[in-house]
Amino acid sequence: MVIAYKARDWHSLTDKLTKEVDVAMDSLCPVCNGFTDMQATCPACNQMIQDAGKLSDLYGKYSPYRPIDALKQTNGIAHDLADRTCVHVGWCPACREEFIYHVGEWTGVDPSWHAIE
Repeated sequence: MVIAYKARDWHSLTDKLTKEVDVAMDSLCPVCNGFTDMQATCPACNQMIQDAGKLSDLYGKYSPYRPIDALKQTNGIAHDLADRTCVHVGWCPACREEFIYHVGEWTGVDPSWHAIE
């Protein structure tokens, strides 16, 4: 979907987006956003674990669309909101076992990187 804006509206749009991101994006998961791969090994066999996605995405068909911090307040996992971790499911192909893995979120994200001047 492509959205077109008149040039005079563009600056007000980017200002609005920047303000919204300033409030909402104070941390991000580097695995979810594709900056890094999951760097964990299986506790049983020491093989690299493959990322199977965020645990909260498996809660229900609409859970991937809920605000992340709201999910963290109701998921029953202690301290993931306060510790700024993203809970992932890891899969060991050798053992054929799943594991819960906490990925440390990058905090202090500067939202001005996307601003167009």
